[in-house]
Amino acid sequence: MSEVTHFFNKEKFYLKTFSKSELYKVFDNGIYPKEKIENNRLIDYLYEYFTDQSSGSDSKSMHAKTILVEEEYLSESYLNDIRVHYWNTYRDYNKFCRRLHFFNEKISKQDFVNKVLEKDKSFFNKTYLGYVIIKPTGNSLFGPTFLKVFESNSEKQRCYNSILKMTINLFGINIDIEGLIFQEQDKAIGVCATQAIWSAMNKLSYLFRIPMLSPSEISSYGGISSANGRIFPNSGLSNKQIFKVFEKNSLTVELMSLSKSGQNKMDKNLFKQIVYAYNKVGIPILLGYYAYNTKNKKSDKRKQRHIVTTVSYTHLTLPT
Repeated sequence: MSEVTHFFNKEKFYLKTFSKSELYKVFDNGIYPKEKIENNRLIDYLYEYFTDQSSGSDSKSMHAKTILVEEEYLSESYLNDIRVHYWNTYRDYNKFCRRLHFFNEKISKQDFVNKVLEKDKSFFNKTYLGYVIIKPTGNSLFGPTFLKVFESNSEKQRCYNSILKMTINLFGINIDIEGLIFQEQDKAIGVCATQAIWSAMNKLSYLFRIPMLSPSEISSYGGISSANGRIFPNSGLSNKQIFKVFEKNSLTVELMSLSKSGQNKMDKNLFKQIVYAYNKVGIPILLGYYAYNTKNKKSDKRKQRHIVTTVSYTHLTLPT
């Protein structure tokens, strides 16, 4: 009996028809609060992403039809995080994650098994849309996530220069897909700055041949973060700490600001030029901004710092 057939007989995976209700079910790992799952903005966005509601795409190739659920998956990034922080706590954390795979065709379980046993790589390259790893910590749901990017359409020319071509291994089949890895911020390991750096490092490690750090290693490189002197739980990184992470990897950082004052002030046209120039050569940009917590009353809006990774730009097609 082959290893693949032996794995199939263990019933460690199953397939579901893609829908919002099924997304809620497959994200429910019994650890993360169920009421938060049904109000999770990232799950809602994932549904919109795979139904083209967020893209305005001319193509139906991004429409997800099937979810494959892999029940026991070992994530290297997650294992590093539990080694550095989670295993030092008083709770027992599972070393296995759940991994979800998305396909743009309806596939039965028997058809899927047959495609794997036939090693039909062309089928998987044509239908595969990406994966999401669900972490079993209860602090966040989305672990390492790698999704196929949208194609250009009649209205938008999408230029993804800061992404990577990755090979995803699924039951021994190597599937080629282009994108950039993403992960939800974690209340313990690190919030937005840590995860934005982690996404950027995915491309920078390829460009400059530097080590790919895990989120916990990034927070550790940044140094002491909280007022009581502890690195974990990590509540965020300052600009100096962000610079420190890159400098430890022999990378140079330049800070520029769109603010009304300051030495590094720039206008919007220069900002667009910078985004174009760096992305044109494949270097992702960390974009920091202030956001308001709109859940509070108007009189009690709280301004919060946030940071994201910029990996592309778009040319709009003007009407003739």
